[in-house]
Amino acid sequence: WEVDVDAADGDRYRLVVDGVPLVDPHTHDLVHLPDGPWGVVRAPWERRPQRAPLAARAAQPLVYELHVKGFGGGYLGCIDHLDHVASLGVDVVELLPVHPFDDNDNYWGYMPIVWGAVHRGYAVDAERAAEELATLVSAAHDRGLDVWIDVVFNHTGEGGGEFPALTLRGLDPALHRRHPNG
Repeated sequence: WEVDVDAADGDRYRLVVDGVPLVDPHTHDLVHLPDGPWGVVRAPWERRPQRAPLAARAAQPLVYELHVKGFGGGYLGCIDHLDHVASLGVDVVELLPVHPFDDNDNYWGYMPIVWGAVHRGYAVDAERAAEELATLVSAAHDRGLDVWIDVVFNHTGEGGGEFPALTLRGLDPALHRRHPNG
């Protein structure tokens, strides 16, 4: 591995394995360019102060599942509707997948490319998508709502053989993928 220690916030990068450009599965940001997805270096941003845990929930909390784009148009747009959701007696807001995916033919986000980054398409400022998601979560907490994020590990944007190798399948397919015939 070669690492550029002078990498700065916003620099794009890819891993090249056997001549194939791949996305770092641990990237904190992802951008889609005409030649495919690239990881993006992100400098740490100031995190909000830790809060005391929310009140203990019932054994079976009332969950309001929502799709960020369909519900509020984006992370920040969802905040405008949280008072209504809280007024319903909801305990938890469950966000459908918010990880990067190819939204050309996928509305729901159930084919993520990486799990450690946030989908830019739901942000007002794509460069700060993670911060906008954090703002949404903080706003939900301010209203007494827990937030769950639907994380999908059994479907990836790499799909089967008809999809390109973007990250894990290109790094080590035998290690990272279950094959039905062995």
